[in-house]
Amino acid sequence: RGDIMKKTNKDVVINLSNETLDKIDLTIYDKYLTPKLKHPNEYNFYGKSGIEHYYMLAYLSTCYNGETLLDVGTHMGGSAMALSYNKNNKVITVDVRNQVQTKIDIPNIEFLIGDIMNSQDGHDLIHSTRFILYDTTHTGKLEQEFHDYLVESDWKGIVIWDDIKYRWTKEIRQGMVDFWDSIDDDKKINISKYAHWTETGLVWYGDKPEINLL
Repeated sequence: RGDIMKKTNKDVVINLSNETLDKIDLTIYDKYLTPKLKHPNEYNFYGKSGIEHYYMLAYLSTCYNGETLLDVGTHMGGSAMALSYNKNNKVITVDVRNQVQTKIDIPNIEFLIGDIMNSQDGHDLIHSTRFILYDTTHTGKLEQEFHDYLVESDWKGIVIWDDIKYRWTKEIRQGMVDFWDSIDDDKKINISKYAHWTETGLVWYGDKPEINLL
């Protein structure tokens, strides 16, 4: 933990380009995908960047090397698979209950069940990483609690917050809009053009990484 805590975001370089993102080969995960995960009107694992976020998550895994990436909100495992793209990293994915419907035996993914915010093990897990994808209930309440914990515990790293504006029905998630608006503008960037149409945000805690939107 001490070693990670000394790290900053200054060595992280993120170059986002739809053309580059969409060239990533996600079909390597095809055998693990349920029809629901692949279906264009459902989770749309192969949806291009700006429509879905899986290509961007795979790319972001290449911005780190030999590190732990944390996925909070496993659901069916799609995001964890995308984050496992760089095999030099380990992905730890956690959810309050198991919703994975296929046997995902990808060596660099570890699946955990539990409430990450209400255990010391969960807090230790948070502080073992400097990259978190947070994709859970989307009410704004749990997101605010998680964000406040990161700030108060002096966590350093990057969090990707998914679904910061819309439900899949295109209704506005007012709680998420309020949560996103409450974060200082000089600590965040909206990266929806390269991620999920429901809107995706990137927030840095500590130093700002180098982010180039291409």
